[in-house]
Amino acid sequence: MPKEHLVNKHSYLTTINSLVKDGSYPCKVNICNGVVQFVDTPAYEDVYACLEAEYETWNDDFDAAHMGMSDDQIQDEIDITGWDENYELHQFYINNSFSSYFAYLDVLENNWLLNGNWNPTTDPELLDYFDDDITNSFFNSNGMLLIGTTLLVIDNKGELWTISNANCNTILSTSQDPALLQNTPNATLQKSKPPHPNGCLTEVREIGYHPYSCNSKDRFFKAKIKYVLNADESGSIPLDWKYSQKFKGKVTAYRKKNNKWKRARTILFVKVEIARTYDCQDIESILPDENGPKQRSKLKKIGYASNNVLTPYFLPLSFKGTFIDMTCNEVFVMTK
Repeated sequence: MPKEHLVNKHSYLTTINSLVKDGSYPCKVNICNGVVQFVDTPAYEDVYACLEAEYETWNDDFDAAHMGMSDDQIQDEIDITGWDENYELHQFYINNSFSSYFAYLDVLENNWLLNGNWNPTTDPELLDYFDDDITNSFFNSNGMLLIGTTLLVIDNKGELWTISNANCNTILSTSQDPALLQNTPNATLQKSKPPHPNGCLTEVREIGYHPYSCNSKDRFFKAKIKYVLNADESGSIPLDWKYSQKFKGKVTAYRKKNNKWKRARTILFVKVEIARTYDCQDIESILPDENGPKQRSKLKKIGYASNNVLTPYFLPLSFKGTFIDMTCNEVFVMTK
């Protein structure tokens, strides 16, 4: 089936039945008991780079072929042809023969949109721990990924656990239920460091909804800013601190057509900024990171509070996310 005629799925099974395996698929991984298995972190990073390149090329080629068309013209064509910007993410789990967490969240969001009321208490965004569709593509639909001897588990509340000294057999006895994970040997909840007494941020998890109108069409942004300083059981910053000090901004654009909400491509721009401090009183620097402009229905940016092993204790005093629909000149700002 040609890529151009793949339709957006209405269910997980529809997607599986509509895609075909490619014997020359480049981003192959090992699967053990239905879970992606990487021998180590460098192997994970290699496949991440592979899938990211496939995703970006697929989308960039589409943009090049539709140069000069308006966003509405492009979206109307997508609605007719069924072109899917996430095609390569679907190809990953199809060609590696497992069910992915990305596809699971995708179905949940489609169902959430059908309700039409943007209910924040049922938003599947609450289950998206990594805010990264490529990372979510590596986890299976039960929220599990094996890297070396560490099993990562996203529980059914959207929190991350790690199980050390794990192997393929560990998968068979592991649940997504937090109550059961709490009693699982070698399992640790990756919780945030307790709030700082001087007001530094140790955790930010904010989701915002921003309706607006553009070209006589109803639209809305769903934006998210997130910062979690992970800590061990004693509240100390773990040895892998630089990976736990990520600050993220993500936006998804939607358009209403025929009384239904759908993700819609437009020219998006994302900027995240933290006011970084060492003593939780004086601002040491402002760290801005940005992505775009790109024509996407979803765009993210991930930055780091510190990138120097000698200064791991820089913390943010404030966090700002700026999200722009550049086609409509619509700006949505979130601050914490």
